[in-house]
Amino acid sequence: MAHRSLNSSDREYFLPPLIWPTELRMPARPPLLIHLDLAQWIRFGRVVQGQGEPAYADLLEALRQAIQAGQVRIVLTGAQYSEVTKIKDPAQRRALASVIEELTDFTYLVSHVDVLRLELQTTLDNLTGTRGLGWTPTDLLGKSALNVVGRVGGLQIIQEGEDVTAKMLAADPSWAERLATMNRMAERMLLQGPDDQEAAEIRAGGYQPELVEQQIVDNAALEAAWSTQIEKYRGTYVMRDLVIARYLNLELMEMLVHELMARGIQIDDIFTTPEAGTRFLMSMPSSAVTVSMKAQYHQDPNRRWSANDLYDIDALALALPYCDIVFADASAQDAALRRGLDTHFDTMLPRRPKELTSLLRTLATV
Repeated sequence: MAHRSLNSSDREYFLPPLIWPTELRMPARPPLLIHLDLAQWIRFGRVVQGQGEPAYADLLEALRQAIQAGQVRIVLTGAQYSEVTKIKDPAQRRALASVIEELTDFTYLVSHVDVLRLELQTTLDNLTGTRGLGWTPTDLLGKSALNVVGRVGGLQIIQEGEDVTAKMLAADPSWAERLATMNRMAERMLLQGPDDQEAAEIRAGGYQPELVEQQIVDNAALEAAWSTQIEKYRGTYVMRDLVIARYLNLELMEMLVHELMARGIQIDDIFTTPEAGTRFLMSMPSSAVTVSMKAQYHQDPNRRWSANDLYDIDALALALPYCDIVFADASAQDAALRRGLDTHFDTMLPRRPKELTSLLRTLATV
């Protein structure tokens, strides 16, 4: 089908058809997948401690009932894991870990890098008819925080350097329950992190969690600086085109080059025109979210970029395309709605806790 020409105003918000990664294994629906922003988890933690807002107490109960009925499943992202572990107060981390464990059973969306790799693979397969690195199928959901960094997770029984887990389970089925208990304990410890005394002790071995947070802070500063640098181009170029060029260069180029080399094709075979390049990149679900969100934020040259902005964008890059309901913070939600991402991905974006509570109770009557 021939694509119509787009003027600059259209091009800023136009979203081309999506190409979904064929090697990403999706869970059956129902249950619906729900993603909650960290701010919602913090409010749930207060409810559990008897200090929360009534609206969030109602929402928490509605979520518990929907989970129990098998209607919904709440999932976490790598960005959220990083946000929880960077909280300085060990008591707050423990409270969050407790309510997160209850509602999610430590269910995580797979690594953003893994998803992007599969999206790129399928898009290139479809557009060029070539085959590249041949990444194998990956499950969207996993049961460990290690999933968010591309690892499987789960404890194993090792004897003399050999994995004997399957053998032990076959010989003694009671090991299944013991391993499940130990796995939950391990996941809980990963999420809540060390207390102050433990942190002081393991720093001697190189534990420096603040380095990860500082990298995010530095990246937010770079976004703010870039917004100033492109001031002279505003009104001449479409903001999203500028963001696409930067995203391609900084975040996608290395992965793209490896795929192109494996396929024996050149980048000019894809980016035949600037518009073709835009359609290529925006057809990948997670990239479409990242670029759209950043383009919306950069519309305001005076925006004060924060680490939280980047955490939100990273989380929503997975949650918006691959979940059914996303309860984001106000700023991120506004950007997503302005860019039409809710309708593009057919994802519900409730604005307030009462709205999500009402939705959950409607599900209960269906």
